[in-house]
Amino acid sequence: QAVDAQQCTAHYDYDELGRISTYTSNAHTDYAQTVHYAYAIEETGAAATTKNDVWGNQARLRFNGLGHVCQQEIREKGQGEQGWRLASDAERDGWGRVVTQTRYDWLPVEDGTDNHGWTDHAAGQMVRISSSQRIEYDDWGKLHRIIQDTGESVRQDYDPVIRTAQITQLAEGLHFSHSTVVYDNRHQPVTITLYDSQGKQYRQQHYYYDGLGQLRASVDELGQKTEYTYDLLGRILTISHADG
Repeated sequence: QAVDAQQCTAHYDYDELGRISTYTSNAHTDYAQTVHYAYAIEETGAAATTKNDVWGNQARLRFNGLGHVCQQEIREKGQGEQGWRLASDAERDGWGRVVTQTRYDWLPVEDGTDNHGWTDHAAGQMVRISSSQRIEYDDWGKLHRIIQDTGESVRQDYDPVIRTAQITQLAEGLHFSHSTVVYDNRHQPVTITLYDSQGKQYRQQHYYYDGLGQLRASVDELGQKTEYTYDLLGRILTISHADG
């Protein structure tokens, strides 16, 4: 078990293979909540983990041979007769990076209307809709472009030598706004500059950090400064704006 700074206890149970079987937050209190995990090897050879949350909903993850998540399904409480519903799936390249991912949602089908004009969903039929994106990487292995199935894309050109990224939005060959981000040696953004579709700068923000990597101040293009203070646990105590 583990006890955090607020003296809340988290309790863990494991099976004989060392895999977590139950997790209880706020253990030994009236607010305890327990999540259960189950593991299986399916007929196809895929490894699957099923999570049962405190409300009775279920989520099932399938993994490939390298232990990467390749598919997620859900089954809501009280909807057992409808079976598992696909929530997302992904394809990976030889480096284990996601190159294609699709997310799914399920919407009720309008089966007709009754005499009062109300939509009849009594049959509980659902239709699946999806949203996909394709992901490309540069020669440094960094994210280079995300292409949506609508044709919109976001391209990121990153130079690791000067630690600067240029992020551009495109759609059907048209260039929209873009931004440049300069990072420090911790890969925290220190300057973010925004440009419109004509390449004209319209906003710039500077960020300053302390030795622990905590954001201490940000300054916008008008010179207005916002300052931050933290407690010993790294939590924000105060935020002071330029106008007080």
